[in-house]
Amino acid sequence: MEGANKFAREVIALLRPVLPAQTLDHVSFALETGQVHKALIEALGGAVKHEVTVPARVVETVRELLAEGSLRRRDARTVHRMLPRLRVDTAT
Repeated sequence: MEGANKFAREVIALLRPVLPAQTLDHVSFALETGQVHKALIEALGGAVKHEVTVPARVVETVRELLAEGSLRRRDARTVHRMLPRLRVDTAT
């Protein structure tokens, strides 16, 4: 579980510069309450909803997190469904 938190926090840190303020508020609140996986889902969902371009490293890190298998089944399914909808910046 500790590895999952590390990966989730890394993804959130990579997404922070591109996410809108409202999404960042939701992510910050989830992190403050210790809900790291919820914060990850909020961050990825915000990136999909607002169609922001994310660094390729985000997708790589999320795939590593899914491969690790430490997310709950429901969370893993949600994250897996979001991956194809992310706009990836292939230049980074």
